[in-house]
Amino acid sequence: MLIERTKAYIDTFNNKDINKLSDFFDQDISLFDPANPLGVFGKDNVLRIIRELFTKDISFVSKNIFVDGNNTIIEFSLKIDNQYLKGVDIIEWQDSKIKTLRAYLY
Repeated sequence: MLIERTKAYIDTFNNKDINKLSDFFDQDISLFDPANPLGVFGKDNVLRIIRELFTKDISFVSKNIFVDGNNTIIEFSLKIDNQYLKGVDIIEWQDSKIKTLRAYLY
């Protein structure tokens, strides 16, 4: 089930559908990424960060998805404008909603 939910999240992200994407997030979501190492907390704040990201030329390609209990790990490649990155997202799910999203780049 989580693998399908994760794939749906990725598709929604790639479609830049901010309203539908909002449905994936828990009200108390926490986001940690290289630009926000101390975290962004709350659904509205996370959506604000993603809206800003969507103003750029962005392409997200999942390479592998792994499931472990209530967590999914997405190995990805990411293009933001002219920058190419690789990394992993670690997503903690609670009641089919994303509770915590940790993004790591390498």
